[in-house]
Parts: sequence; structure tokens; C-alpha cells
Amino acid sequence: MSDLILVLDHAGTSLELDGKSLCIKQQGHLRRRVPMALLKQVIVHGNVMASTAVWRMLCFYQIAVVWLPRRGKGEVVYLSHTLSNSYPTRASQHTLPKDKRVEIARQIISGKLESTLSFWQCVSQRVPLKPSSKMSTDKEITQCLKAVASKRALDQLMGLEGTAARSHFQGIAQLLNQEWDFNGRNRRPPKDPLNVLLSLGYSLLLSQAQQMVGAFGFDPAVGFVHQPYPGRPSLALDVIESFRAGVDYFALSLVFDETLNPGHFTKNRGHCLMKKQGRSIFYRYWYDFRKAWPFYGGQIFDNEKQLGMLMQAHCLQMQQRLLQFAQSGKKDEHNIV
Repeated sequence: MSDLILVLDHAGTSLELDGKSLCIKQQGHLRRRVPMALLKQVIVHGNVMASTAVWRMLCFYQIAVVWLPRRGKGEVVYLSHTLSNSYPTRASQHTLPKDKRVEIARQIISGKLESTLSFWQCVSQRVPLKPSSKMSTDKEITQCLKAVASKRALDQLMGLEGTAARSHFQGIAQLLNQEWDFNGRNRRPPKDPLNVLLSLGYSLLLSQAQQMVGAFGFDPAVGFVHQPYPGRPSLALDVIESFRAGVDYFALSLVFDETLNPGHFTKNRGHCLMKKQGRSIFYRYWYDFRKAWPFYGGQIFDNEKQLGMLMQAHCLQMQQRLLQFAQSGKKDEHNIV
């Protein structure tokens, strides 16, 4: 299984094809040749020169590409292979009754809140927490999780998810020194170092999720929690909900272990950027972390679990649930007739 992440973060970089290999050049000089079969993901910072044939071949090999904006300005752009032979999956997404869509949304949000509780269990084993603070955060998230089962409307589910998220990030804020200047989640652009780490981690998750939902035959634009909107990969955003807390844990691990510090970041006109040295450290540790994902839903792993395998199982479960609901809907129609 391909596993290599290629990070392009130098000015004057260009890409060329050489048979089934990708050639990375800097200022016209060959620096590395990478077989396409080994690549899992390509992450691009700034401007990289490449012909359309390069991007087409990356897409053909189902290699996810993430374009991150230069100096933090602009949108993150993704390229992935989004077509497969599984037409019934896409058809079911578009025709599923509203009540069944809400049921899948309920399961997605439950998975996210379970992962968030696992996050706090893992964090409490690493750093001393104020008992009152942890109890307050756990209690509010647990209450939201219990309430999910009784909700029958998407806006009600989203309200619970929002309440839990605010409590979660308020709890994180209490773990950090003032030098990190973290007061909660913000983005586009992120205004403090931790939000820079979170945004980058979520972007890498989303790229992998887009690749995965395409491989399973889903329509990435049709979600269950995230509603369709031009340019939004709604289903891929649904998929990463159960994995966001893992990124949160990764980001805090870099802080707690002093792997990164505020000196690896700079602020400019109200937004925060990570310096090149910090990005190099981030990707090096991310490469290893995704091979040993700490938790998923209510499960905390003692042995190593790869992010890709967990996300694959997650998408398979979602696909099976979708097709099951679609099939039961057809049976109901026949019964009515």
C-alpha cells in the first residue's frame, strides 16, 4: 500500500514525468525521482511548476494533492480522483429519504463526540488537569452525546455539536500558556499558532478523505451533516468529523513535548503563519503520527492503527449503512404499492 507523502515547500520547484516516476527539480536540477506507485499524497506550498500531464497522472494513480495558499492567504485547493464504478452508492446519496439522512448525520455526530471524549481521556494521561475543568468539559460533551439519540432534526444535531465543540476548545485553552494566545477555534486565516496547526492538520485529513470517498464511489459534494454548497466537499467533511480530535491531540502533543514553540510562527496583519522550519518539523512528525492514530470514536488503541485503514473502515461502514437504508426504502415502496 502506498504511504509516501511528498511535501513541496521550496521556491523554484518543478515537476516532470519520467515514465511512471515523478521527477522533482529545483532551479532546473534534478533533486529526486519518486515512483508514482509509492506516493500517497502530495502537499504543495506556494508555486510549483508542472504540466497538465503531471496533474493528470497524479489523478490517474489516485494520489491526493493539496495546494496550500502562500503566506496563508486564499483557499486550500484539493485534487483527487473522484469517480469509481460504484454507481449505486452515488444514486443512493441523492435519493435517500430525509429521515434516513438525519439518521446517518446522527451517527456521524455521535462518532465525533465519542472521539472528543477519547481525546480528553488521552490528554488527562499526559498532562495534569484541574479536576473541575476536566469534569466540566467531560460532563458537557457527555450530555450532548446522550442528547443526540433523541434529536430528529439536523439543526438540533448541529446545535449539540456546536455546544460540544465550544466546550472542547475552551478546555484546550485552559491547557496552554498565554504565549500560545489561544482563545478558541478561529480560521481563514488562523490568528494564533495552535489554530495554524489545527487548520493544516484538518486540511491534510480532508485531502485523504476526498480521495477515500471517491474510491468508494460516493459523491463528495453530497453530505449528511454538511449540506451541499458550491465548491464544498461536503461528504469528505462529514468523514473527517470522527478524526478531527486526533488532529487536536497531535497538535497538542507538539506543544506539550516542546517540539514546536511560538518562535516557529510569525504574525502578520492579524493572521498567524508557520515558518518553514516549523512546517518541516510538522510534516516529519505527522508522517509518523498518522501511522499510530491514538483513538477512533470510543476506542483508544494500545497498538498502532493507521489513519488510512481507519478511514477506509469508516467509509466502508458509511457505504454499507447508506445502501442498507436505500434498500429498505425500496422495500417500503413495494409494500405501499
